[in-house]
Amino acid sequence: MEMHGVITAHEPHHHHACEMSGKAFDLAVEYNLTEQGTTTTLCQNAETTFHDLPPKIMVVILYPMVIWMSKKQYCDSLRKLKALCEQKAE
Repeated sequence: MEMHGVITAHEPHHHHACEMSGKAFDLAVEYNLTEQGTTTTLCQNAETTFHDLPPKIMVVILYPMVIWMSKKQYCDSLRKLKALCEQKAE
């Protein structure tokens, strides 16, 4: 699925946000980083807006599988992000 996006906020080390639009749905995502001593906490908030009724119905019917797949993809993405954040600068 092709999507087009725009970065809507960029505060290095604190806040990042983007909005993406596709044929079936729009997605708005925010990332907030909070320093906590020697560690950093990353919080993500995402809102999905479907354009048509069929995708909404599919999500309701397939909700358990969608949640499981979303959680797995989210965990994989966070693992990759953690690795990128912890690697040494070249």
